Amino acid sequence: MSILNKIKTSIILILTLLINFQNVNSQTKFGIKTGLNLCKVKYDDAETDNLISPYKKLKPGINAGLFVLKDLNKIMTVGIDILYTQKGLKYSQPSYREGKNTMNYIEIPATGGLNYHFNRNSKMSIYIGGYYAYWISGKYISQDNYTSIKTITNVDFNNPDWEYNRNDAGILTGLRFIQEKRNIFFDLRYTHSMLTSSVRTADGVYNRLFTININIKL
Repeated sequence: MSILNKIKTSIILILTLLINFQNVNSQTKFGIKTGLNLCKVKYDDAETDNLISPYKKLKPGINAGLFVLKDLNKIMTVGIDILYTQKGLKYSQPSYREGKNTMNYIEIPATGGLNYHFNRNSKMSIYIGGYYAYWISGKYISQDNYTSIKTITNVDFNNPDWEYNRNDAGILTGLRFIQEKRNIFFDLRYTHSMLTSSVRTADGVYNRLFTININIKL
């Protein structure tokens, strides 16, 4: 079974278990989420990163998927998401070239957090956790500022000259704000990749991003 098929099977199994659990446990929140990613990569090669650093910009992207949160007690909450998420690189050299590299992933973050209650219906959760992600597609867009010629190239994972690493994993931390009587709540998150996107040091990047999410309870 391929890695992608294993991910699909795992997602179906996790969703089945969590939806069933939601039906019998009022302390579990289940719903959909979407939000904005702001990503800035770090090159695995320090010299390359130093050269590109002045030109790197925050790259916007989206994420969307499902979440499940389980209150273990008044103090502790655990959660898991299943997300489609966009990461990657944006750069701008005004006198030369500018571009954007979009990297699309299926991502499964798992978290545990501590709750601070403002009152009976409002709380803030500070959480930490880890994630695994699989790179499913991507696109490179670049523009020559002298000629205004734009080039668009889809990621070819079979290209032996690049040696992609499609697996990503790392750590994350964030804040979640919940009002129990409302079906919508927000969270802020920082995600820190610990696996490079390419086997070759000179080409590999680590995704580092901030995320603002809207969560809707179902």
